[in-house]
Amino acid sequence: MDILKPEGVIIIEGFNNNHLGKPSGGLKLLEMLFDENMLREDFEKCEIEALEDKNVLLSEGQYHQGEAEIIRGIFKKKF
Repeated sequence: MDILKPEGVIIIEGFNNNHLGKPSGGLKLLEMLFDENMLREDFEKCEIEALEDKNVLLSEGQYHQGEAEIIRGIFKKKF
C-alpha cells in the first residue's frame, strides 16, 4: 500500500461478485468484481473505516438502469 501516505484515505465503490447476471450494466467478468475478503486482503495495512455490500437501483443513463450489487469501502493507512 505504498501509494498512500500514512493516514492517507482511499474510497472504493465497485460492483461486487453478486452483480453477475444483473441486467443493469457494469462489469460481466468475475475477475473484475470485488468482494469483502479481497478488499480486506488488499488493504490489510489499513484501518477499515467502512465496508459494505449494498443492493442499489441505478439510474445512470441508458445503459446503467436497474438493480445492481455494489461494494463500498473506506480505508485509512496506518502509520
